[in-house]
Amino acid sequence: RIEKRLNEEILKDPDNAGLLRQKHLLGSAKICTIDSFCIDLVRENFEKAGISPDFKMSDGQTLRPTDERIVSRIVNRYLEEKNETFSALLDIIGAEYDDFNFQEVALTLYYYSRQMPFPSKWFDRLSDFYAEKAFTAKSPWWEYAFKTAEEVVRDARESLAEAIDLVTVDEKASDKYLPVFMKSAEVLAELDTSIDRNDWDTLYNALNNVILPDLPRVNGVSGIYEVSAAKSIYKYISDKALDKLRRIFYADNEFINGQFRRLYEPLKLLSSILKEFETELFEEYKRLNTFTFHNTEQLALSLLCEEGESGLSIKEDAAEFLDRFDEVMVDEYQDTNDLQDMLFYVLSNREQKLFVVGDVKQS
Repeated sequence: RIEKRLNEEILKDPDNAGLLRQKHLLGSAKICTIDSFCIDLVRENFEKAGISPDFKMSDGQTLRPTDERIVSRIVNRYLEEKNETFSALLDIIGAEYDDFNFQEVALTLYYYSRQMPFPSKWFDRLSDFYAEKAFTAKSPWWEYAFKTAEEVVRDARESLAEAIDLVTVDEKASDKYLPVFMKSAEVLAELDTSIDRNDWDTLYNALNNVILPDLPRVNGVSGIYEVSAAKSIYKYISDKALDKLRRIFYADNEFINGQFRRLYEPLKLLSSILKEFETELFEEYKRLNTFTFHNTEQLALSLLCEEGESGLSIKEDAAEFLDRFDEVMVDEYQDTNDLQDMLFYVLSNREQKLFVVGDVKQS
């Protein structure tokens, strides 16, 4: 397609040296999908990757029975050992009566991890969220809860302001409903103040003490559209919006930290099981000499760089390969996952010996 467009432009401007040069260089340009790029890199460096160069590719579906067989083997081993922590893990996941549920959870996490750079390290960090006193303002769960609370209360206040405007179309409805709406607006403003304090127990107690007054019965206004709309808005705020927050802020800080302590050891075991599964499955794929596209992407990244305590470093023997590229242009960049993003980042930062791991897209 690029060659066709170049030819069209050259026909319009035959003496354009820039276009003629681009057509001449097109044959040496590497234009391919990210999967093809990674497969070529891995085949070229098969010895370093520790695999055979004539490996076959699978879309993953043909290997699904292999995945299930390996995870089943690991689960049965833990069941035979009568591991108490594993029993607790099954109970937490809801698989105490059917270990197949656990296998599905393990496979789901494994498949998700294939989109992440260095998934083994991601597995290691899974239990960190539940460590002793991990539930603080820096916890992702805490941040999610307060961000949700902020959005819900902001939307509720805006909706209530709209309801106040709507109800003023009728004097009778306004006289009865407006005091209720105004009182509720004060309550929501107080909730907003509690959210700004970013203190879990403060907001938990505030939500438990919030009771929005019921709307009084008003005869003769049922046919007025604006009044009906205002009532519906208020009903949603009082019945659903605040209930959503109560389901998130369901207990005090001490109770939730207690839950975290109960989860920590089982989730550490889950991380270990996922790493076991990853290792054993890859060995089986090597025996079958068949890999998925996620496998070749992971291998490609491992050939180019490695992650250490101080950040990400480009491997010395990858420099020659990286020097082949002056520019990397990515089509449909918004569709890339974190692993592919890291690959592009490494390719475009080949002169940097070390850079800190962070939000690649933001960087």
